Order: sequence, then structure tokens, then C-alpha cells
Amino acid sequence: MKTRFDTLELSAEATEGKKNSPLEEMPEGLLHFYLNQCKVGAYLSQQHEASLMEYRDQLSAFDQTIQEYQDMLDGNKALPEQMKLEDVSKLLERYGGLHHRHSCERAGAGLHF
Repeated sequence: MKTRFDTLELSAEATEGKKNSPLEEMPEGLLHFYLNQCKVGAYLSQQHEASLMEYRDQLSAFDQTIQEYQDMLDGNKALPEQMKLEDVSKLLERYGGLHHRHSCERAGAGLHF
């Protein structure tokens, strides 16, 4: 009496060999419904994880850009042609503000790292 559905198993071992266990008394349709609910939850969890990973990568890119601008202002990195320190400073303010605002928006949405 063993049927495998994805990673969830319904088996005699799950009831520890007891007769008339609550699991045996459950209608099979209800067990299938519960299994499908678990699958939906797992799928949504994977989608949420993928979104968080993408967001983390975006934040890393922002951090790298901000660090590059800071290095230019500190004199540790050459300025691009046609740019002045004031231009880099404005870009740093812009990216720093975007990074902070974007982080706050995500935190307000309940996404914490």
C-alpha cells in the first residue's frame, strides 16, 4: 500500500502500522486535495525565492556601481572621459538615493534580508 506523489508519500509506515488511524479514515479525495495544496505552496515558495534572488542581484549591482563612484570621488579610480567630480557626485547621490528608496520599498512589502 505505497503510492508516491512527488516528494510526499502516503504509506502504511506513515500511520506507524496502526489500524484505524486518522490517516486511514481520511477520504482519499481529501488527501489528494491536501497534496495539491502542498504542491501549490511549494511552487509559490520557489517563485518567491527566485524573485528574492533576482532582487539580491540587483542590490549587488547597485552596491558595485555606488562603490565605483565612491572610488572615483576618493581618487582611487580614474574618472571617465568628459566627467567631472561634480558629475560623479551627482550620480552617487542619485544611485545612493535609489538604492535606499528601493530597499525601503521592498522592506515595506515584507521582504527582509
